Amino acid sequence: MENDLNDGKLYKKSLYAVAASAIIAAVIFMGQFVFKDSGEIQTENEEIEDIQAEYEEMTDIQTEEVQEVSSENSDTDMEIDEGAEILRRFQSIDWEKVRPRTYMEDSDWYTNVFCLGSLPENDINMYGYNDADYHDRGVAITIGDSIYYFDWGYFSPRQILPQMYWNDADKQLQITLCHFTGTGVQAEELHVLQLSEENELEDYVFANGSYDSLLSVRIGFSYEKDTHMITFYDNQDNRELVQADLSWIEEKEVEELVFGDIGHFQLGDEIYLIFTPGYMVEGWASPQYDEIPEMAAQMQLEISNNQIVFGLGEIDLVGDEELDRRNK
Repeated sequence: MENDLNDGKLYKKSLYAVAASAIIAAVIFMGQFVFKDSGEIQTENEEIEDIQAEYEEMTDIQTEEVQEVSSENSDTDMEIDEGAEILRRFQSIDWEKVRPRTYMEDSDWYTNVFCLGSLPENDINMYGYNDADYHDRGVAITIGDSIYYFDWGYFSPRQILPQMYWNDADKQLQITLCHFTGTGVQAEELHVLQLSEENELEDYVFANGSYDSLLSVRIGFSYEKDTHMITFYDNQDNRELVQADLSWIEEKEVEELVFGDIGHFQLGDEIYLIFTPGYMVEGWASPQYDEIPEMAAQMQLEISNNQIVFGLGEIDLVGDEELDRRNK
């Protein structure tokens, strides 16, 4: 639709240019036969020169606008085509050859399709696409005989495998992707795939960028510079969550909290976001995490206008019991 609109703009601009050319030609032609009094209006030559100058200026503006629209179309097409091409290549694969594969069984990384995970008891498998042009992007999920394709990035350089869980009661496939990693950074992205009565798989995403939008509202803090104590509390009920001693930052001030750089999910009939808040120290460029324990926020999946909306339930510290359950 957007390309059609842009093409329409180009067509209209071309019509304007043609019309303007016709008007200029008519004026020049008529100027050869019409006599003008030099005391009342401009001379014939001056009028023609002015019109020609206006025409050239208008043509330059139209040319710039056409180039701008063409550039926008080119950028949009390039972005759309890359994902479409990956999925087109994926869909053309002989799945009878792909299904038996296991993770990284082929020594040639760039000419393989990897099995990223499976739930044999539910007949569910997840595959990642790779070739010489595209890698770490493109996912296919099989549920029984049905195949679903998604334009997802599924790996970071650390190659941490996705996790999966099938919630049979709600007909939801939960998947975590860890492709946000780096120095002091490791955060997962949650996908909840809702299976409809029409056997369609609708994707709902809770990305690491969404952590901040929810947690920054729910979690507040106070910092006592004299005692170096930072206190975290739940804004929903003003409940204190934890205190920590930040004597190591000496006389610096804590300016704000940061969420979303460190976090992962515990999947199951109840989903938990396990995260560590970061804090920005006065004059320092990167968030700090020393002395801060992990916290767990229960994810709430609510239906609004036939769409899944993510929210946060109770927030607590991750205790020994929770850690044991999560590591089983």
